[in-house]
Amino acid sequence: MTALRSLSGSFAFLSLSLIVPLTPVRALAAPARAHPPVVAAKKAPGPSTFSADSAEKMTDLGALYQTGRGVPLDYNRAFEWYEKAAAAGGATAMLDLGALYEQGHGVPQDYEKAHEWYEKAADAGNAVAMSRLATLYENGRGVSVNRKKAAKWQKRSEQAVKTQGLVDIATAYCNGQGGTHDYKKGLHLYEMAAENGNIRAMFSTAEMYELGLGTPVNKEKALTWYKKAAEAGSPDGMFNAGRLYNDTSGDDQDYTRALGLYEQAARAGNSDAMCRIGQLYAYGQGVPENKGQAQEWYKKAGDTCHPS
Repeated sequence: MTALRSLSGSFAFLSLSLIVPLTPVRALAAPARAHPPVVAAKKAPGPSTFSADSAEKMTDLGALYQTGRGVPLDYNRAFEWYEKAAAAGGATAMLDLGALYEQGHGVPQDYEKAHEWYEKAADAGNAVAMSRLATLYENGRGVSVNRKKAAKWQKRSEQAVKTQGLVDIATAYCNGQGGTHDYKKGLHLYEMAAENGNIRAMFSTAEMYELGLGTPVNKEKALTWYKKAAEAGSPDGMFNAGRLYNDTSGDDQDYTRALGLYEQAARAGNSDAMCRIGQLYAYGQGVPENKGQAQEWYKKAGDTCHPS
């Protein structure tokens, strides 16, 4: 049985108050960060099946510079790392960029840019960003005062917090918090949260269908949820959807679709996707065989790539 990852701070964020004055963004952003996948995907020959959370790691680096923890405080470096993480799909980094613009830290204060980044983070499911949008509309900062939009975003924020609560409880069931693993209940709650648009829940639902945790193995449903996570902007969703198209045998195998999804994930910084693209070129799967192109992709993937 594949080992489950440990649960961290499962229920802490349920006490998050969204009706608060503006405070340093790290204090508010932390509860909104998605948990790591509750289960690890099956490994295929070659590179590991999905990359480390590169967007999350880049966001954490930005946070160190923003707060001066272990490094000199440097808002410019923080901004650079948040930009890289946001480009890789990191919703928390989008929130952090919005906060830097709102607070004028490292950049000129600019409420319009703050609104732009909060909206991107909100579209990626970040509850705190939704609440910040509500505040901007309430106070007319960077946008015209609009009580209706403020109420809409506040309601969406509260719903997102409730949905994240389902994810945390599902993770507790799957990790056996309290002594008993209950994958069936965990899957049920993940799927409820996924239906409400939570990206991490989409990914974990897909993993559980793929691995047969709390349900019979169902690769078709796994692919459906990986694709939904991909469409919602998850690089890991893109990679794993591509991996299923790549590794499936028979009529369902589709190297062309796999390549397209790998390329999306690679653009978001997923090194495993880069390695898999190299393999497709190396063996002429879905593309003409091209050893030179293969080597270029292997090089982009870096040390994580061990082509078979």
